[in-house]
Amino acid sequence: MDIPEGMTNVVCPIGLDIGGNTPKEIAISVVAQLLQVHYQSVTK
Repeated sequence: MDIPEGMTNVVCPIGLDIGGNTPKEIAISVVAQLLQVHYQSVTK
């Protein structure tokens, strides 16, 4: 499988495991994971 240049850093968040099951809780877990990745990249 040939991966196009620039696609090796693509992240597909599925959310942190916070124990939620409702759509709102799943949305919060996905946003939480996005923030986690963002702040990890800022501090490096």
